[in-house]
Amino acid sequence: MCVAQLGRLEARRAELERRGAALVAVSVDPVERSRALVERARLGFPILPDPGAGAAKAWGVWHASKGIALPA
Repeated sequence: MCVAQLGRLEARRAELERRGAALVAVSVDPVERSRALVERARLGFPILPDPGAGAAKAWGVWHASKGIALPA
């Protein structure tokens, strides 16, 4: 996951919540890695797992030849 992008989202989280939105991220990374990132980056929102990249593929952000989800 792009840590800089997550930091920018965290900086706007309070604004989004005031507007009634809930912020989450989705990652194909293992749950333990995402959990550690939430703690290390001090994120106030969860990173939800996407095992098998089903969401990434449905959203058109799966880079098949590299086997990764693109930050989006």
